[in-house]
Amino acid sequence: MNADDYMVIHCLWVVGQSKGKGFGKLLLDECVRDAKKSGMNVVAMVTSEHNWLTKKKFFESNGFKSVAKAQPSFELMVLNFKNDAPTESFAGDFEVKAGKFSDGLTVFRTNQCPYTRMLRKQ
Repeated sequence: MNADDYMVIHCLWVVGQSKGKGFGKLLLDECVRDAKKSGMNVVAMVTSEHNWLTKKKFFESNGFKSVAKAQPSFELMVLNFKNDAPTESFAGDFEVKAGKFSDGLTVFRTNQCPYTRMLRKQ
């Protein structure tokens, strides 16, 4: 699938005293506005109820739909501006890919969130 017309939000996070004041909605609205201005057809974000990712309910309340799930607790949420855009999904076969590693503890990590990178620079 070609995702050139997708805006993917990697991290949307409001912390501390700023939480609950509408800043998350302002940030999301700006992303949506920027996506439309840039000619994008879809805005996408991964959510989870069991970690630091923004919760599904926030995106649902802003018009996003859940289109795919992945273990253990991830959901792909999209706001689609174009009816004929392709169906979004997670890359499959994660269990097969993870099985290539040895027995024991294997940690998969990513620098997805800019906040993580900022903390590492200190």
